[in-house]
This record gives sequence, C-alpha cells and structure tokens, in this order.
Amino acid sequence: DWIDYADLEEVKVGEPAEVVYFVGCVSSMTGRAMGIASSTARILSHLGFDWTILGEDEWCCGNPMVLSGRVEGFEETARHNVEAIRKLGAKLVVMSCPGCYKTFTREYPKIVGDLGFEVKHMLQVLRDALRDGKLKLSKPVEATVVYHDPCELGRNEEMYDAAREVLSAVPGLKVVEFRRSRFTSRCCGAGGMVKATYPDMALGLAKMRVEEALDLGADMIVSSCPTCKLNMMDAIADSGRKVRMVDITEMIGDILEEA
Repeated sequence: DWIDYADLEEVKVGEPAEVVYFVGCVSSMTGRAMGIASSTARILSHLGFDWTILGEDEWCCGNPMVLSGRVEGFEETARHNVEAIRKLGAKLVVMSCPGCYKTFTREYPKIVGDLGFEVKHMLQVLRDALRDGKLKLSKPVEATVVYHDPCELGRNEEMYDAAREVLSAVPGLKVVEFRRSRFTSRCCGAGGMVKATYPDMALGLAKMRVEEALDLGADMIVSSCPTCKLNMMDAIADSGRKVRMVDITEMIGDILEEA
C-alpha cells in the first residue's frame, strides 16, 4: 500500500537484488509513517542501490514477540525472514526501524547463527554515503532542529554520532541538543510496548519531550524511529503545540526531491 500511496513505480518486490529494504510493520502499515518508507525508497534509488523489498514474504521482525516472551513463534519468524532474504541473494539489508535493527543484529543470530548478509540502519547508510561523496546536500533548510535519540539505537546500539553527522551536513540547519541526550536521552514513551500497554504514560512522556524541544526554540524534532515519530505526533496534536516531528529519512528525502 505504501508503494501505491507514494506512487513509486521503481520499487521491485521479491526480485533478486544486492540490497533488501526491510520496511517494518509501522512504516508499511501506518499511514502517518508511510513517508518514512517512501523517503527511504527514494534515497536508496538516488544512491544507485540495486534494491528490492520482500513484499508478502516480509513478516514482522518479531520484536513484539521477544518483548512478550513468545519464544516459539519468534523462532519461526526469524528463520522465515532470514531465509526469504537469502533466497534473493542480498548482501545487505537496510531498515528504518530501530526495533527491527536490534532484532536482526542481536536476536536473529542466536537462532540462525551467521545471517549471511550485513545489516544497516538507514542512519548508517546516509552517513556512509556522505563520507563516500555519493550523497551531496546542497538545498538549504532554514530551521532549528533538535535530534531525539531513539532508545533502541542510542542506549542499545550506541549509534549517536551518525544522525548528528548527517544533520550537520544539511545547509542552513541549526542543530540544538536536548539537555538529556545521547546516553541520558529521555525515552519518548513509545518503545518497549509502553505505547500498547500504558498509552497515557506514553503520551505524557512524549509531551515532556515536546516541551523540552520548544524550550530550546526548535521548529522541528527529528528522530530516526517510526514509533518515536508517531508518539511525538500524538503529543503535539494533543497539546496543540506548534512544532514539526519528522524522521531523518523524510528530511533528506525532501531535499533530494526538490534538488
């Protein structure tokens, strides 16, 4: 559906390719997050990757199963997804969801051993493309932004610098920091199934983060997690505050589209 929504005719589905984009449940099935999937698709094509998606062969990564203790179901899911990717001959799997990234890199090897392919979050893809000179950002974005570290990329994976390196390469962008950032970053409230089990708590935590961003004079909150985006958007809507919430892939995708 997200492919039709974004009118992306170039997306290959289930075809052999060097790269598989593992879209994830949130970006592929939630309307407000589909922009993450479509932006990621445009970026991969812009960078010249030979890429595909699994389509109906993409099952949920299984992160909710791990969190709720459904071990047997998770093992079946892990084996299915890894085999589906191997069948396409992919050397690299990229994803825009930190939960998917953590599950592939930390949980899947416990079940299937060596995956047989490399796994990267889109932050790493963007950072590497900048360093290699394949991604050149020339269109200015006149805004003050603050980056929110997703828990599963930050404290879990210590992936702090990649996002800041990408944002610092955007002309005109003023990047400010939360008082609590990086390892001490405050959770937005969406992760760890908190949003599903304690929605009021999740919304309250996100509202606190939004107020912190406004205190810094930010026009925009940027993150690199679909669930962070959705929960913060809920907080912004509920509080009536004027600040935008975007994923970093959407920001870069917009610059590419208008360049």
